[in-house]
Amino acid sequence: MGRLKFGGFERRQLVVCGTKGTVELKPLEWFSDECPGMFSPLTTGVREAFDENWHAKGEYHDTPVYGRYDAMFRSFAAYVNGEVDNPYHYEYERELHKLILRACGK
Repeated sequence: MGRLKFGGFERRQLVVCGTKGTVELKPLEWFSDECPGMFSPLTTGVREAFDENWHAKGEYHDTPVYGRYDAMFRSFAAYVNGEVDNPYHYEYERELHKLILRACGK
């Protein structure tokens, strides 16, 4: 029996509608095998419609492949290796934690 695919990634989307147009990212993220050395190489489909005509189909294109976590891991490695100072000091983390608790009503 073949592997079942439910297409969850295909349904994830972000649509922003404004007075001057609409931008739709669908799927929000899609795994790509174009860049095997990247952490989670992803791409997304973008439809842009900037037209006075409300039923304009707009233009569709794929974004270049990008690694969602690449920049984060490079920054973390630089902190660990002592190449740069970690900007998220303990006081920052403590204040952030307090802010999240307040936002949750605690």
